[in-house]
Amino acid sequence: MRTFALINALGSRWSLNDMDSFFHTMKGLGQGYDTSYTRIGNRFIQQKSSLSQKKITGKIRFRRYSDFSDFSAFIQHKPLTLVYGGFTPENNEYLLDVVVKTLEKSELENGGLQCNINFESLGTYYKIMCAEGGSVITMHSDTVIGAGVRICIQGPCVNPYYRHYLNSIEVCSGRFMCSIPMGHKMIIDTIKLPYEVKDYAEYDNDTDLYGTSDFSTKRFVSLGYGENVLEFFHDGSSALNVKVEAKIEYESV
Repeated sequence: MRTFALINALGSRWSLNDMDSFFHTMKGLGQGYDTSYTRIGNRFIQQKSSLSQKKITGKIRFRRYSDFSDFSAFIQHKPLTLVYGGFTPENNEYLLDVVVKTLEKSELENGGLQCNINFESLGTYYKIMCAEGGSVITMHSDTVIGAGVRICIQGPCVNPYYRHYLNSIEVCSGRFMCSIPMGHKMIIDTIKLPYEVKDYAEYDNDTDLYGTSDFSTKRFVSLGYGENVLEFFHDGSSALNVKVEAKIEYESV
């Protein structure tokens, strides 16, 4: 059975599969493309193709007026993430950042309130994959969309650098001329926009480290389809402690 839920900015989760609020008759869960062509005679050359914004519609059956009111209050804590799962043998859950465009309030009838709801996506489906270790971290991506990563290097470390291999071929490297003291962490983030390179201290006080980059290196990592190996080094003597978080995105699931 497919399952749906919403997560709001408070981290609270609202199930859309119980009898008090049941999401049904949904459309728009798949994928579409915005495509342009150049015509040459009777043939067409594709010039550009990009994934269209997902617009998901459906109805939520609320048992009581109070259930509608509670849900309306819940979705006011933005941003919102739609959780979609239950359709794979592993019961994987996939996430989709959304906004609620409309939520219509109907009259109470036999069986409850049947309320139309429209979601618009802020991206595409994704799941979060995490790995941690020392100098070598391996992650596998099963999607053709490049996956942004958040690299966290715990201090102490001196002049950290790394190499990224995709299916045994080096595709990226990065180096920074800086020292990260004990208790601090260096973040190289291509999940959030804009990208960032920062030193985070206690209480999340941060210092921008982008200017310490070796600009002859690519620096920002994006995982590709297949086996991704990240090797980490530094000029200090202590062992490295690294955590990598990847946002694995899919055109559809």
